Parts: sequence; C-alpha cells; structure tokens
Amino acid sequence: MKKRLLVFLLSLSLCLSLGVSVNAASTQNSLDGNDFSDAYISFSEQLAEKGVSAQTCLEDFISGYESFGGSIEQYISTLVEYETRQAPGLNTTVRRNLQIASEYFAAHSEASSAEYSTRSTRGQWYDNIGETNPKLPQAADYSSYNILTKVKKGDIIHETSGGIATIVGHIAVVEGKYWDSTYRQYYIRTVEATLPTVTHGVLDDERYDYRGVDVYYVTNASDTQKSNAVEFCLSQIGKPWSLEVPLLTEVSHSSSTVNWYCSELAWAGYYNAGINLHGSSIPRHIYTPAALASSSSLTSRNVE
Repeated sequence: MKKRLLVFLLSLSLCLSLGVSVNAASTQNSLDGNDFSDAYISFSEQLAEKGVSAQTCLEDFISGYESFGGSIEQYISTLVEYETRQAPGLNTTVRRNLQIASEYFAAHSEASSAEYSTRSTRGQWYDNIGETNPKLPQAADYSSYNILTKVKKGDIIHETSGGIATIVGHIAVVEGKYWDSTYRQYYIRTVEATLPTVTHGVLDDERYDYRGVDVYYVTNASDTQKSNAVEFCLSQIGKPWSLEVPLLTEVSHSSSTVNWYCSELAWAGYYNAGINLHGSSIPRHIYTPAALASSSSLTSRNVE
C-alpha cells in the first residue's frame, strides 16, 4: 500500500485536543486549534462527498500543513486531490488481500469462505468498521475518559477482558484521530487483526470499559517510525486472521505474510519500522498479546 500522504506529512505528529491552540508559528499562515479542526473537517467532508473516507489523520493533517508553504485552502485542495487519486489503488490492494483471505479460509476450514466473511470472534460494532472506506456505524462515546485527546497515532491498545479478550487478550494499533461525516464527530481509528480479517476498528469509552483496555506508546519511537509501523499494518488490511503457525517457528514480519494474528501484526509493524518490541531477538511460535504489552519498550498512557 502506498504512503497515504505526500512526503512532507512525516515531519511532525501532533495529537490535537479540540479547541486547544497548536503552535504553528513556523507556518506561512498561523492557525489555532479551532482553525485546524475546521480545516480538517472541511477536508474530510469534501472527501466524503466523493465517496472516499479520509486516510490522513488529524495529526498528519496538521504536521503536513506546517511543511506545505501555501494557504490552508490550497493545502486542503491538494490533499483531497491526492487522496482521491490514491483511493482506487488502495482499494485494489485490499481486494487482493481479501481474495487471499477467501482462498485461505476455503483451504483451512470446514466452513466456506462465505461463512467466514460474516463471522467474527469479536462481534462488537467497534471491532470492524470496514476494510475499505471505514466509517462509523454508530456514534462513538467519549464522555467519560480522555481517549480522544490523549491517545495518539502509533499507540498500542491491549484488551484484557470482554469476549475472547478474557481468554487470550487482544492487540490493536492506533491509526489516529479522524472525522466521521455521518455522525459529525471525531473518533479514534485502529488497525487490527481480528477474525475474519485485518481491518479498521474504533477505540471509544464503550470499548475501553468492556474490553479492559490498557493504552501504551512505544517509548523511544520517532514520529516517522510510528507512521511506518502504522503503514505496514494498513498494508495488510483484508488478509485473514489465523493462529495457525508451526510450532517454534519465528513470528512473521514479512509484508508477504499470508495470515496474521493481532499481536504478531503489531509487532511486525514496529519491527519493520526499526523497533523490536521483543528486545534483541525475534519471538517464536505465538507472541501473545500479554507478552507484547509487557515489553520494556512500551510506556503506559493514562487516558482517565
């Protein structure tokens, strides 16, 4: 999957609280928090009118403008054109990965691939908001915690309870903060490997409570490394979820890997970005969500 932004978008990652000023003194046209928020909403709405969900998160939208050198109107126009042009290629990649999933399930399960396409061991609305053109199926709730203002791109989400997470746990990687045109709200989007496929999800208060979520960030990761880790995970969207791995083999980290499980994908994303969350060696067999969450490379993020 191609990079989702022009190359200048990798300079700085900011997590913006709605209504809070952003230091944009280095830009040609200094904007405050509300200006950036309004501009990002305009950008997202223009894409929605074209039937395209934004792939640029709010953090990257801000950092990209700081390197753009033109007006905010020119920047929005350029970015809308870029994302519109990239959308068909991104969708083709996902469709190719979904075909891999269909073939994988047909060969590895008594159930048909069609049956697998409608099944999930997760089952909540926030577990899957679409492999392509992700959008909220219902309003996300951010009334109780500081998730919307504290969680940042590249963060690691560890679930410890609720559903299958009670047994084995679950890992997701944060894509960033996005605007949904249907419910007219910001939300936190994730990328995660969950049955049946790697897909987009949502982190909100409901999920935080029900799934016993802990939030971590990779302590010494640069903004570029975080972006690269997220991009790797996004490039795998549509591929099948599976825990079927040969005993004692190394955990996969190749972009050509056919199937993923949640913590394996998150580890591989950062491994390909130059950070081994397992230390100095490659983990073998099943690298559990609990093992990844206990990595010395992670720092807990307080969102309460």
